[in-house]
Parts: sequence; C-alpha cells; structure tokens
Amino acid sequence: MVTPRNLTLSTISTSATWIQTMRSYLNLTKVPWMIRKQDALATIALVAQNINGKKPAWVFVKDNWESILSEHRSVEAIVGLLEGVTSRFATEVDLQELKAFDAKMESEGLYFASRMLSKAIRRTASYIQWRKENEKAIYNWMRNNV
Repeated sequence: MVTPRNLTLSTISTSATWIQTMRSYLNLTKVPWMIRKQDALATIALVAQNINGKKPAWVFVKDNWESILSEHRSVEAIVGLLEGVTSRFATEVDLQELKAFDAKMESEGLYFASRMLSKAIRRTASYIQWRKENEKAIYNWMRNNV
C-alpha cells in the first residue's frame, strides 16, 4: 500500500514522465485499496510540494473538488489539503487561479475554504511583491559573486 511516508516525490527530477507519474499518484488517491482514504489528502499535498507536482495537484484538487468534499468531511483535513497544495504558489497566474477558486467557494457558501484561500491569496501576493522588490538585487549579486 502506498502511503505519504514512503513517497519520496521531492527527489523526482524534472520531466514529462515524472509529471505523469505524479498524476498517477494523484489518481491513486481515489483508489482506497492503493492509498488509504485517511492518507489521500496528505498524498495530494505531498505531490504539490514537488516543483513539478504543484500544478498537477492543483488541477487535481479543482477537478475533483466535489468528490473530495463528499469523501472527506473533516473541515480541518480539507483546510490542510488547501494549505498544502497552495503553499508553493508564487506567481501572478497562481494568484489569479486562487482568486477564481476563492470566488467559487464563497458563492457555494464554503466559507471555511474561502477563509483559507484568502490566507493563500495574501501569502501569494506577498511572495510576488517580495520577488518584485528583490529579484534584481539577487540576480546582480549572483552574477557578480558566483
């Protein structure tokens, strides 16, 4: 049985093959005899922590949102999933997708998800702002010192 503990996705290298492997892991979360139901959300969040798994995990959560809600009724677990999947968001595209998903959650009355997504929106906006303020200086330092 696959568990988040024995997945070492953070060491997977960049390639389309590995992205497909991560998508396969994500799909296994819907198969309870492969990944236990109680480990499914942690597995999704773990995939999202890999630079190449961030986008597939986010797409998986959005595409399977209704089934995630029906299968996992714990507010804490769902909030943990959203925190895990959005923690690496740091681009304008990420920010726009978060805002759109937040609007959907609010319109559906899922205020617990909307509150967490608002936190993710603020965090992502601060990452974007930090990068705007510091990227050039870091680039120049790296170019001159490395």
